[in-house]
This record gives sequence, structure tokens and C-alpha cells, in this order.
Amino acid sequence: MIRRINKLKNVGRFVDLKSQGGTQGDFAKVNVIYAPNSGGKTTLCDVFRSLGTGKPDYILGRKRFGATSPIEIEMLFHGMPAPKSVLAGNGWQHEPAGSNSHRTLVYDDRFVADNVLIGQFVAVEQRRNVYGLALGAQAHVLKAQVDLADQNLTSATNALNTARAALTPLIPTGFNIESFRGITKDEAIDEHIKEATDELEKAKRTKANADAIRQRKPFNIITPPAAPASLAAALETTLDDAALQAEAKILEHLQRHSHGLGLEWLGQGHRGQSGTTCPHCGQEMEGLEILKNYRVFFSGVLQAQQAELKRILDEAQQNFGEAAQQRREQLLVAHHVEKEWWKDAGGKSFNLPDSPALDTVRSAMQDVYAAILASVKRKQSQPAGQVLLTGMESSAFVVWDSMAGLLKDYMSGIATINAGIVDWQRTVMAFNIDPIEKRIAALQVQKKRHEESVVNAYIVFDAAVANKTEKERAKVDANTALREQSNQVLAEYGDRINTLLERFGVNFLLVSGGVNFLGGPPAGELAVEIHGTRVSSTPEDARNPLRPSLANTLSGGDRSALGLAFFVALAERDANIGDTIVAFDDPFHSQDRSRRRRTIECIHRVALASRQCFILSHELDFSREAARIVGAPMNTFLLNTMADHSVLEAGDLPPLPGRAYEQDYAKLTAFLAAPADFAGQLKDVARCIRQTLEGYLRTKFPASWQETDWLGDMIGKVREAQPGNVLLLAAHLVTDLTEVNEWGKRYYHAENDGSAAGEVDPTELKGYVEQTIKIISC
Repeated sequence: MIRRINKLKNVGRFVDLKSQGGTQGDFAKVNVIYAPNSGGKTTLCDVFRSLGTGKPDYILGRKRFGATSPIEIEMLFHGMPAPKSVLAGNGWQHEPAGSNSHRTLVYDDRFVADNVLIGQFVAVEQRRNVYGLALGAQAHVLKAQVDLADQNLTSATNALNTARAALTPLIPTGFNIESFRGITKDEAIDEHIKEATDELEKAKRTKANADAIRQRKPFNIITPPAAPASLAAALETTLDDAALQAEAKILEHLQRHSHGLGLEWLGQGHRGQSGTTCPHCGQEMEGLEILKNYRVFFSGVLQAQQAELKRILDEAQQNFGEAAQQRREQLLVAHHVEKEWWKDAGGKSFNLPDSPALDTVRSAMQDVYAAILASVKRKQSQPAGQVLLTGMESSAFVVWDSMAGLLKDYMSGIATINAGIVDWQRTVMAFNIDPIEKRIAALQVQKKRHEESVVNAYIVFDAAVANKTEKERAKVDANTALREQSNQVLAEYGDRINTLLERFGVNFLLVSGGVNFLGGPPAGELAVEIHGTRVSSTPEDARNPLRPSLANTLSGGDRSALGLAFFVALAERDANIGDTIVAFDDPFHSQDRSRRRRTIECIHRVALASRQCFILSHELDFSREAARIVGAPMNTFLLNTMADHSVLEAGDLPPLPGRAYEQDYAKLTAFLAAPADFAGQLKDVARCIRQTLEGYLRTKFPASWQETDWLGDMIGKVREAQPGNVLLLAAHLVTDLTEVNEWGKRYYHAENDGSAAGEVDPTELKGYVEQTIKIISC
């Protein structure tokens, strides 16, 4: 418990609060502090609030205007070794070190504004605050579980966002997390990508070489030659003896006379002969034997044979000679070259038909050629008889026939390839590589999906999703448990408030709308209901006089009773009230006297249950009755605030002023409210000034006067007061008291009615009445 306020400087109304020395000024369990308005009661309540919450803001915001020295607060507590709390710098320090802070609960205008209503409406913050205050121990545990679940969900959400942020850059364009997830794995993906890439490169070359492809000629095709068909017949022809003898004589003649000229040359001359002269030298040959031989030789049979053999040799040269062999070999090589061109540049791959080896083909052609040459040569040397092929020669022709069959099959396959090339040349006009590129892109996406970094990112993401789902479920469960408990607690809290309101005699009650968990922290939905109709508590309706609201349905006293009922119900439900210091700041104001006793009953219940209670009031009647508590140590204090210091003095509360004082004071305030109503009573009003001031001073300092002291005597005693005299607290009022007293003397004396003083100026009277009221209010 607080033992005393040892130091309180430069806060609110307090320049320097001095507590009475000795143990007489120590606080008890219940303490009633009587002080006038603006005496510092609210400041003391904020000191208690700051002490309990540990928040110095409530005090720092009240630093005295004009103060140059810092705020100083020191509070002593009961116990050993002399515990105390000191506001140092920007925070409270509790001694001895390590001692616990103090729990406080304060009822004042701030409590009502924070938790009940602001003026004439209820804001969401009040609903949230009253929810937090009304929670029971079990609900607090559940609320802590909800807060923990919310923190866990926030952490899970942050982890999911982090996982999503890590995964998202790995998702290819055109995919989202779920569509990318479903792509299957292909163990041969690299091979497929390579195949498609090769195909694309080929397709690009094809597209780039489209003109060359269209202009490229198909493969050359050469039909394999057959052996000369007339070779066998030519070898089998025969000649008569005369032609053979003539040939022999002509050859002999040519050998002797022509220096190596042959039968061909001689045949040319014979064909050009026009008479009997030699076509070459012009000599007359008539009668010569050589002319006869010429005519026999060139008669046609032998020449025909020779010509056929020569033709066969030419055909053999053409089809099987060295040049023919080279052409055949070059053709087959060219086919392989063309195949590679079509593959590399033409964008078309194919396999050449099976063909014999080049060496084998060349060897077969050479063998056929050699067989033809040898057999013809033999025939030429034996023109009259038949010539037969040797075994090797016949074998060469058999081999070649087989080789020719293979070459024909090969060329047939080349013709098929050529047909495909022609089709390809037609299609290359509209060739499109987009499908291949899309296929490669799809394969690359498929590969990327199963890269280690992506797989790991999905594992982390899926774990984060599962974790968030679990945390969401946990929060829903925690919220459900809290909502059920909270609704029950709030209903019970509202029921208790209604019981208290019923005792206060109000014509309204509270109805519970349960707990609202939307839009932020939970809010307790308690609404006012009058005659079965809920009254709007919104600021908008409070500002609209045409709509029923708290502004035009609840009086000031009703709102005061509502705030007190909230507080008392809260204190009664507080499981730790026995360890709590409770303070009431003017709990009875703006209310009818009929509610005073109920207010005191509520305060006494809370005071007895609390660890310590402070009741601060400016109403003497209320203070005196509140001090009559049974069952707890109680002390009463007077708080007197002067210009340069204040004194918190323990002692009996002043006696209640007499009825005459109340009547005089009431007449002064009535005059100020309506001066015209007192036009014929101005002197009476003037006399009330002295009587009111005398009554005030006797109430303020009841032990300082004699029965015979008048206002002038009182002023003199205040003026002469020395340190230690309580009248020194009123020294700042001497000047104002003297001015008012000097002005009013003419009305206080002479005739009892003051008629000798002349008429009272109403304007002048009004000024002195206002000065009197100001003195009483200081």
C-alpha cells in the first residue's frame, strides 16, 4: 500500500505538494481526499494510473506550464525496508531493486472516455477496451492463445510469402505455381531436348536455304549398261576364202607400199573411187591384181563384220571403259555427297539404298570390258571362223549381270528418294519452325520443373502452405473457444452492469451483442436499450438531432451512472482486486442526490475488496458520507492548493456549511445567471457577499475562528498567519478578500438594510459577485 506521497513537483496544479509530517499523514487502506475543483484530484489520479501501468506519459503530458525544473515524484510504501517508487527521467524506478510494480485501477473521466463512451457516443476503441477489461482469467488465457495463434499465423504467412517469393521467379512465363507443379518428370529429357534442338537447327537451315532447296536438282540416275547384245552373233559369223585371201593380199600390199596405212584408210579411198584410178595417188589400176583384190575385199561381207566388231568395241568403250567406270564411281560418290547436303542444308534426312562397293563395281566393269576386248580381238584375227568366250570371259558377263541387277535396285531406290525430295521442295515453301520451338520450350519447362532448385523450392513452399493451413485451423479453434467464453463473460458483465444501473434507478439497460472479432482486436458489443428499443451509439447519429442517440436519450447523470456501473462491475470481476490500488475521482457528479447512497455503496464494496482505495471528491457532503465506511482502516485528507505549493493534510473533514451559507451562495449564483430578476434586491445581494465569504472561510478552516470573528477579523488573521499556520494557505486570497470587503462595508453596517449607503449599481455589484465566486472556487 502507498504510505505517503513524499514528493510531487511540477505536475498539473502542483508546484510542490507537501504531505503532513509524522505518521498522522500516512495513507490507510481507505482514504477520502476532499479538495475543491481544480485542486489537483485528477492529477493525482493520473499519477496513480501511471504508477500502475508503468507509462510515464500520463504524467509527462501534465508537466506544469512555465516550470523550468523537471518533474519530481516520490511515493513511499508500507513495508520494510522502506520501499518506494520514483519517477526518474522517462520511467518509474522501484526500490528496493527488483521489487514489483504496483497494480492500480482508476475511475475518472479518462476511464469513461477510454472504455465506455466519448461524450455522447461509443467508438470502436471503447468497445475494444471494455472487452479487454471485462475478460475473466479463463478468457485471458484463451485470448493469449488467440494472440499466440495470430502471431503463429502471421509468422506462417510471412514464411509462406517468403517461400512464394523464392519459388515465383523459378516459374516460367505462362505458368503459375499449380500449373507448373503438375508437369511430369521425363528421365530422358536431355536426349529429347537434344533431338528437338537438332531438329530445330536443321529446320532453321532449311528455312534459310529454301531457295537453294527449291532449285536443287534430284539425284542423277544412270541405268547400268548391259553387255553388247550382238557380241555373241558377231563372234559366231564366218567369211568365204576369197574375201580372206583378198584381205591378206591387200594387207601385204599396204605393208609394202603405204608405210603403215590401214584398211580403214583404204576403205575410205575405195568408197570415194569414181573410176579405175587410185583414189589416193591417181595411178591407173585397170588390169592390176590389186584392183581385183580391192573389189573382192570391199564387196561388203568382210566389211560388215569388221564394222560390227568396231561398233561393239566402241559400245564397250562407252559403257565399260575407264571413263565409264569413273562416271559410275563419281555418280555413287555424288549420291553420298548429296545425301549429306540434304541432311545439313536441305533439312531432309534419308538413307541411300544398299549398293555394291565401288571397287566391286569397278572390278566387274573392268572384267566385262576386258572380256569384250579379248573376244573381239580374237574374232578380228579369225574373221572366217567362230570365236567362243573363255570361261573367265563368260564368268565376267555373269557377274556383271548380277551387278547390274543390284545397281538397278539401287537406282530404283534413288528414284523413290527423288520423289520425296520433290515433295519436300514443294512443302518447304510454307515451312514453319514455331511448332518445333514450342516443343523445345515445353521440354525445357519440363526439365526445369524437376531441377533441384525448383524441387526444393516446392518442398519449402508446400511445407509453408501446410504450416499456414495448420496455423489457420489453430487460430479458428482458438477464436471459437475465445468467442464462446467471451460471449459468456460479456453477458455476465452486462448483467452485472444492469443490476447496478437498476439500483441507480435509470430507465435504460444494456444488451449484449456478443463479441465482434472483425476489423482488428475483439470488441465487446454492449448496446443501450430504452423501453425495448436499442439506441444508436454512433458518432453520426449523435451529431444528428433528428435521430435518437445517446446525445438526446441519456442525461449527464445517466452517462455518469453508466460509467460508474462499468467500473464497479469491472472491479468486482477482477480476480486480482485484492492486490490492486483503486482510485475514484469525483465519482458522484452530474447525478441526483437520490443516487448518492448507491454510489457510496458501490465504492465501499470495491474499497473493502481492494488492497487500498482513494476516494477524491469536491463535494463535502459526499466526502463525509463516503468516509463512514465500516470494516477497514480509514483516513481523511484535505487537499489545499496555493500559489506556490499545495498541502495534503490529514484530519477531520470540515463540518457541513450551515443552511444560511448555502442560501447566500445560491442567491449569488442566481443573480449572476439573471441579474434582472433581482432589480429590487440589489442591497440584499450585496450583503450576501460578506455572509458567503464568512461561511466559506469557516468551512475551509473550521478550527481557526472565534464565534465573534467577522470577515474583517478573518482577513486580518490570514494576513498575519505565520509558517505552520494553516491560514497561510489562504494568504494569496488576502488582496481579493480585502477589496471585496472594503467595497461592501457600506452595505454591511449603518442601518440593517444598508439604506444609508445609497443605491447599488447593478454592473458594479455583478463584478464583485463574480470576484467572490472566484475566491470560493480557488
